[in-house]
Amino acid sequence: MRSSAAPASLQSAPASPGDRRPIPLLSAQSLEKFTRAVPEARIEAGRSITMDTQELKYLTYLARVREKVESAWEYPRLARHEGWQGNLYIRFTIRRDGRLGPVTLLRSSGWRVLDDAALAALRDAIPFDQFPQAWEEPDLTVTGNFIYSMGVWHVR
Repeated sequence: MRSSAAPASLQSAPASPGDRRPIPLLSAQSLEKFTRAVPEARIEAGRSITMDTQELKYLTYLARVREKVESAWEYPRLARHEGWQGNLYIRFTIRRDGRLGPVTLLRSSGWRVLDDAALAALRDAIPFDQFPQAWEEPDLTVTGNFIYSMGVWHVR
């Protein structure tokens, strides 16, 4: 991802085009609100963690995952030119050895080109780091919010 603005991981998206207040992006509260709005997401919500989890066990690992995904992610030229913005939710699984498992688009941005670019960034970011030896999990399922906003785009 390339942008002349401040690093994407330090920015928040406005709640609406005219609103400049930052909003939490895929926090536990926003995920709960999202899963109430999207019933099929509610079924699996308890089996994944969010990119902004505060669980110490996952902080460093997910920071590296986010860094790899953001470095592979680009705002499509056509979308920038046309002013297309949006945000989408993706649930993806990382295998113990760093391979990418199942990927599900939970909610579209409304623009296929934006959705495809986020999905491509996940594929282009692999392999991820292997899990630490102390982890017993065979895989880790993560829900991420990919936000496209003119001048800034980021993953939460």
